Amino acid sequence: MRVFLAGAGGAIGRPLLPKLIAAGHQVTGLSRSEERAEALRAAGAEALVCDVFDPDALARGVAAAEPEVVVHEMTSLPDRIDLRKPDYGPNNRIRREGTRNLLAAATAAGARRVVAQSIAFMYAAVGGRVKDEEAPLMSGAPGSFGESVEATVSCEEQVRNAEGIEGLVLRYGWFYGPGTYFGLDGST
Repeated sequence: MRVFLAGAGGAIGRPLLPKLIAAGHQVTGLSRSEERAEALRAAGAEALVCDVFDPDALARGVAAAEPEVVVHEMTSLPDRIDLRKPDYGPNNRIRREGTRNLLAAATAAGARRVVAQSIAFMYAAVGGRVKDEEAPLMSGAPGSFGESVEATVSCEEQVRNAEGIEGLVLRYGWFYGPGTYFGLDGST
């Protein structure tokens, strides 16, 4: 299968890429830097260096990859984070605008499915500890986290409601280990 992996150089994309290749998929990875693109190529993927906020360049690159499936693992989080005063602004823009641009490019390229990341820690603190897709979210949460929840909901809705393409959203929990905030070299 031809897979376009947006965010291939990130904390999720880096371990996902070799798994996709090992499973026999032909992968094109999206990166914002040539340095990370070289790592993608070294891992056996094609690489597209492109800014997701340049919709024309993104559309050309995705079309050239001819993906059947687009995997959205893009984030724009700082390398180190203070959870008491986080700056989610760039990540919120990725979730809103970046998702919109990626979906437009995927649709135009004829992809049949988009799988996008989301977060599980935006559920409202009501009901039991186990949540499903119908559980209420923290709408109206204060401050930067509330803005992040709104941007994440926007991403989810865009993916699930995309015309002519099957959208699937995966709500992840916290990640730990190398390259994450909860790794030995992390900030939390």
